[in-house]
Amino acid sequence: MSQIRMLFLLLFLACSASLFAQTNTTGLSGTVTDPSGALIPGATVTLTNTATNLTKEIQSGTKGGYTFSQISPGAYVLTVSAAGFSDATQKVHLLVATPVVLNVSMKLGVTEMVSVDATASTINTSDASL
Repeated sequence: MSQIRMLFLLLFLACSASLFAQTNTTGLSGTVTDPSGALIPGATVTLTNTATNLTKEIQSGTKGGYTFSQISPGAYVLTVSAAGFSDATQKVHLLVATPVVLNVSMKLGVTEMVSVDATASTINTSDASL
């Protein structure tokens, strides 16, 4: 009889450890939209842990959705970028076993690059007339 009790105790401890390991993480998901509410597929969604500076990067799906699962709890910065839109950045604090839904509305914006290419012309200062 004591062997059966020991077996049940070991089984209970193994199951408890497995359940504890599964609940020690959290998740973050949401939808990426434009100002009119239209979905933005293919947006780059980056999640950065502010304590460790580790990042995870994914693309939003065909319906604009993104999901980060099995994330360690802590403070994060979520950055979303897409062509034709300004980058969106939001801070989020994730708690153990408390998934967060964070929808992101992108603002229209264009990144401009200005290139100046100039050559100096020579000025004649010796025989110039006024």
